[in-house]
Amino acid sequence: MKEMKIIKIAVRSIVFIAIVFTSGKVNSKNDTIKWECLHNKLVNVFEAGNDYKRKEFLKLYDNNFYEYLIYTKINGKSFLKRDLGKYQVEGKKIKLIKPNKSVINSFLYKTIYFIDKNKNLHETFFDAKLKNKSILKNINNNEYDLPFYLDPDTKTIVNNESAENKIQLTELISELIKNATNEREKVTILEEFIIKSITYNNSHVSRKFTNNEEYVKSILAGKYRFTVCGGYSEILNELCKIAKIDCRVVIGIAKNSTTDVDKDLSINHAWNIIKIEGKQEIHDITFADGNGDGSYWLNAKPEIAIYSHFPENENDQLLEKPFTKNQFINSPVIFPARGNYLYSFDQINGTVFADSIFKLEINSTKKDFDIVKYNSDIYTFMYHGEKNAKNRIFTGENVSAAKISIVNEKTIIEIPLKDTVNCFAFKFNGFQICYKVVKGTRKDLYKYYQHQNIIYLESYIKSILASIYLNDKNRLGELVGEKNPLFFDKKGRINAKDPVIKDFQKWDGKISEWLYGITLISNNESKAENPVNKVLIGKREIYFIEADSGYKIVKMN
Repeated sequence: MKEMKIIKIAVRSIVFIAIVFTSGKVNSKNDTIKWECLHNKLVNVFEAGNDYKRKEFLKLYDNNFYEYLIYTKINGKSFLKRDLGKYQVEGKKIKLIKPNKSVINSFLYKTIYFIDKNKNLHETFFDAKLKNKSILKNINNNEYDLPFYLDPDTKTIVNNESAENKIQLTELISELIKNATNEREKVTILEEFIIKSITYNNSHVSRKFTNNEEYVKSILAGKYRFTVCGGYSEILNELCKIAKIDCRVVIGIAKNSTTDVDKDLSINHAWNIIKIEGKQEIHDITFADGNGDGSYWLNAKPEIAIYSHFPENENDQLLEKPFTKNQFINSPVIFPARGNYLYSFDQINGTVFADSIFKLEINSTKKDFDIVKYNSDIYTFMYHGEKNAKNRIFTGENVSAAKISIVNEKTIIEIPLKDTVNCFAFKFNGFQICYKVVKGTRKDLYKYYQHQNIIYLESYIKSILASIYLNDKNRLGELVGEKNPLFFDKKGRINAKDPVIKDFQKWDGKISEWLYGITLISNNESKAENPVNKVLIGKREIYFIEADSGYKIVKMN
């Protein structure tokens, strides 16, 4: 336990350094003036008829204060200039008392305006009387009743250099949720704001986890507005806390694609549990941001979420009968869909071995299923970190040969199998369920693994493991070299006495995780330009480097 605590402290220290490195400029001692909103009632909003790259607004409040705002778009980013002053209304005339230090230079920004019957503003009395073209048009107040530092189009914080230093989260949250009438509306507003404000980025330097207000502001309003799942969940947790919503961060294992069927993954994800109107709910804002209309990830039903989200703390499953880790690993991958409803099904293992027909039984009487089959080599390819796989794309095609029948209030789907390994995704009301279907036995699966394209790392590792399992020394020799002492004894036989090889002879087909660019072992072939990497197979480790011909294993333990 002490070792785990030390590791966690070390990880948090590294994360802290990454946050500081990617958070933009440090607060300037001379720039301490915070942006404060006017809290009075908005009376009128006037807009200039400019193009989308530049918009000007005049906002009048009932305490005789005004704001003149100019939003400028540069390379997709929004920048703000703002004047705050007093105004007077004299009949059909509005007089602005500009601040001594105005930051705005615009021919539309006048000291005196004249208003016509439609409440549009003109430069002269005669323009207003004759209803000539106005310079500032009266627009709907409600749509623009938001803090001045939020861009009126995107509703995200402007990109001014000092934005992260000047915003106050308490005031921002107060303004965002001021019209919400219950906890559900507040949470929805906060989640939509986060999704609009930041993007997911899994490059090493951006692995930010935010656990205090400054880092939250850095991601929402700083120069670099991206993070990973830890950042999403911590930001939502912080904003909910300010809004007095009961929320906590959950860490655990997530399956996020069809390729994660039958994988023994380690902790790789973070999400939230939020208590709304007294009931705990599972919210994964990271998944919601990366799945088009991902609103079904915001209050995902626990009985569906458990097939893709396995929390470190069993209580966070929110299930009366929790899953074990083995159940989670071996189950099919299920994602919630528009109905967020779970049908029961008879195939409870994610990997299914069948003779010639795959059969799935579901407690439904509907026939409107979309059945998609993906490339069979999807299970021997790793998406991230492959030097040969930058443009590797897996496409799916609809399955037309499926036989669908309804018997005893249940739908039975039967698909004839042609390939040894098949990836099927069944999409219908309530959820999407993904299976890895093998035509034959485990031995047939390993024979399939043996002869995949070994320029891809996962294919290479699985080919080696399958060859050891099948005791195929010829194929193993082709993969690692006939005299490789890591695998063969002095007589050229697979070294069955080695404890690592013994474990690989009982390989269950699962790969746990990959680690890149580590420097934990001492090896003459491990150079800065050719770093050692690691793959975890259960409790065993394989260290490898990239080589001209693909990959080379340098150590196993």
